Amino acid sequence: MHRIRNHIIVSLSAIIICLVSSTMKAQAQVLLLPHLPVQPFQLMHPRPFGLELVAPEPGTWHLGLSYAYGNTQHTSELVATLHSVGFQTAQAFDPGIGELIADTWPFAHAYHIDLEVQALQFEAVRSFGDRWDVGVRVPWLIVGPTPIDGLPSWWHRSLGFPNGTRDFFPGSESTLFLSHDGHRITEIDLDVRGLGNVDIWLGRSFLLVGATSHRAWLTISAPTADLDGLGESAWRTGLRWAIAIPIGPTHLDAGIGWTSGGGHTPTGRAASAWHLWSSLTIPVSRRISLGIFARADSSPFRDDTDGQLGHTTAEFSLGASLRLGNATLLQLAVGEDFPGMGLNPDFSIQLRVVRIIPTGGSSQ
Repeated sequence: MHRIRNHIIVSLSAIIICLVSSTMKAQAQVLLLPHLPVQPFQLMHPRPFGLELVAPEPGTWHLGLSYAYGNTQHTSELVATLHSVGFQTAQAFDPGIGELIADTWPFAHAYHIDLEVQALQFEAVRSFGDRWDVGVRVPWLIVGPTPIDGLPSWWHRSLGFPNGTRDFFPGSESTLFLSHDGHRITEIDLDVRGLGNVDIWLGRSFLLVGATSHRAWLTISAPTADLDGLGESAWRTGLRWAIAIPIGPTHLDAGIGWTSGGGHTPTGRAASAWHLWSSLTIPVSRRISLGIFARADSSPFRDDTDGQLGHTTAEFSLGASLRLGNATLLQLAVGEDFPGMGLNPDFSIQLRVVRIIPTGGSSQ
């Protein structure tokens, strides 16, 4: 079923791009909503996001500072059943359940993931003329409990969304249990922090028709991350392509990408990855724009298992951008996962400030 859903997403995105590509009108360039990876298993493995998704304005520096919080809580049916039999609700995960599963059902696809991720990152992008750009991203990552672990439950109840198995476990947990195909890892009270992988990229923009443009870029990710329990990073490269299509005052962006395999997940070698994203930005005033951002990424586990861990992840976010003067942009976005597609954060919140500086040195 998940394979059919993935094909539908890819097909619809391609159809949308083809249909709207003939309705192009000039419009000022926009920045997509921030969307930092706060999925625990993506922290060690690169994917396209942030300022690399859009070429900077010609003759400028783009400097970005971002903060993101993501909350991932997913429990397989087997773990939830065994937990509910032996314990009352809101009780901590018992590692004995993991041992029981490993001994009795060693090839079962079982998991309990209850992790909070915070990401703080700095990005700098420099344009050269109106075609080339180069950028660098340096993230600082924290995986561990926070005082706002109850925020996702409140958010879901307020919107009438299902809360999954959140009520089965206490809000203070920071637990990772994975068991599949003879592999098992159990991390209780996981609390790690440190530098993430440093990424650099080189992009080239091309004008199509009118104000419509497309861009291709190469990304290189250095294995500077060291987060015990979440896998190992490695040198990896990525190829990406994106198209920007103005439709009157509205702006449509879409892109695809591929990242080489390498490094390890908590239970095996990380697979190569494909990426698909799309964004719609709608101005509501001279300084305020609303936006929606959606993306799908293949799982780093996809070569190791055909269970839920190996499924494609998909998520979306809604947010707003506020221009402060002509040189500063403030953005806020709230994200959710698409239920049933992979093991993504089921709640995230992201903030970003971007400063645009002419290469001559003065602010616009």
